[in-house]
Amino acid sequence: MRITYYQKAETPGKQIATFGVNIPQWHMTLNNLAVVSGKEGGFFICLPSFKNKETQEWQRTIEFDKEAHTSFVAAARKALEEYAMQQGITVE
Repeated sequence: MRITYYQKAETPGKQIATFGVNIPQWHMTLNNLAVVSGKEGGFFICLPSFKNKETQEWQRTIEFDKEAHTSFVAAARKALEEYAMQQGITVE
């Protein structure tokens, strides 16, 4: 997995940045993933979602089963940390 882009959020808040990843093994590129501040420091990764206009509930645009989600987030976190180190930036 590799980072295709990383864009810091324009306004300060919980969202730190958006980014994209390419997963060659799956022949897939995902965009609009979010890096969000954790309550106790650190960060976590959110998959793309949108707010349903009728129900006002957040809907994910991609779903993984629990095991695949855990593996995906761990790989994305590792790729993001490596990218940040190479670029000389901090994610938090």
